[in-house]
Amino acid sequence: MAPFEQRGWVTRSPDPDNGRYTLATLTEAGMLQVATSAPGHVNRVRELVFDPLSTTQQRNLGIALSRIAETRWAPEHTAGGIKLTVSSWLAGVLGPVGHLPSSFLEA
Repeated sequence: MAPFEQRGWVTRSPDPDNGRYTLATLTEAGMLQVATSAPGHVNRVRELVFDPLSTTQQRNLGIALSRIAETRWAPEHTAGGIKLTVSSWLAGVLGPVGHLPSSFLEA
């Protein structure tokens, strides 16, 4: 997290509800970095993860990832003292259980 903070992509602050945790907030510069990096990242993930899989295997991977997200990240999870919460974009990335969004699979 420190390198992201040093680049001005995130800020950290104590969780007002529980001082044992730290909240990480994406800055405007961080959001720009995510938006700039996303197309290349999606293409690389497609190349390395999805292209080698059949349609059935892709569907099964979607089911498995959706299940992991439901149990691991909902409603909130803590990792290394940083509170992580499922947000609407994660649901948009994973799609409904059993389905990968078509944007991951389209060439």
